[in-house]
Amino acid sequence: MKRLNYLVILGILGMLILTMVDSIPASAGKDNHAKINFTDDGVDTTLCGVGIPYHLEMRGHISVFCNKNKEFCEGFFHWNGIYTLTSNDHTLDFHAAINSRETWLNYDDSFIEDRGSFWVATLPGEGNVWGTVGRNTYYEFCVGEDPNRVCEYEPVHWSGMVFDDPDAVCNYLLNGS
Repeated sequence: MKRLNYLVILGILGMLILTMVDSIPASAGKDNHAKINFTDDGVDTTLCGVGIPYHLEMRGHISVFCNKNKEFCEGFFHWNGIYTLTSNDHTLDFHAAINSRETWLNYDDSFIEDRGSFWVATLPGEGNVWGTVGRNTYYEFCVGEDPNRVCEYEPVHWSGMVFDDPDAVCNYLLNGS
């Protein structure tokens, strides 16, 4: 009798394992992991209502998951870096930690969504100021091949960055006080 119970339990476990293996998509491709660097220069018009030049340097880790035909890919990024704002000879460096998700529509086009971003800077005379991003989504479209590949970005949903003391940040950048 014990042998029969043992065989029934083994049979149930075997069916459970087969069910779990069968639920894994057969088309899943191998995931890829890479370290990447990103730099960008531009003008921030959302922070203080006027154009403030910025320089962005980010280092990140990406994990990309595709189906076996590479018809559909998603990437998950974790970024660290510095966002430097300079206005009227005043410079403010924000250190960043960002989590992003990118969904490729094809080789040249994708949607990128940033969530859970934190930015911190030390403001002279004030101490630390924090900026957070709830959710920013933008459309990326690229042309060319590496190393001459150029990408442009268009905001789709932009919550911007919210600071705990935006008046102090803008006052320092624009007036130096």
